[in-house]
Amino acid sequence: MAEKSGEGVWARGVAACDRALGLLAAATLFFMMCVTFLDVVMRKMLPGTFPAADELTKLSLGVLIFASLPLIAARRELLVISLFDNAFPRRMNRVRLVVIDLASAALLGVLAWRLAVTAQRFGEFDDRTLFLGAPIAPFAWFMFATAGFASAIALALAIARLRADDA
Repeated sequence: MAEKSGEGVWARGVAACDRALGLLAAATLFFMMCVTFLDVVMRKMLPGTFPAADELTKLSLGVLIFASLPLIAARRELLVISLFDNAFPRRMNRVRLVVIDLASAALLGVLAWRLAVTAQRFGEFDDRTLFLGAPIAPFAWFMFATAGFASAIALALAIARLRADDA
């Protein structure tokens, strides 16, 4: 009985993370649409442009992509090429899928590590955007956190696939 309640807590936590990251991604996409709309209106109706539109779009795109990364990893919707699907015997399918999950976890882990190094450097040099003067390090730390989270998800999926009873 304790295992089932633990699974329920886990499922609720996963659902909450899924909702939070999904809402963040949706809000970021809406923000990007508004910035683009304002930029186009200012170009057509006014003599100037929205000077920070480029920076806002770039920063928002980073947030959008990396907020979506754990969601994509959890659904196993990372880029997968099915070139060798039929090359392996059916009984090797689980092994092949575990290897894919482990490779995803490793690559996402390397990405997270490099993002941490970059974020630390951005923080040490106090790198900022040109027009807004916004610090870049918090965005890089967010990208590190979500890439690390996606890596942990891929590893957990590999372990779950190993523990599964059916092939």
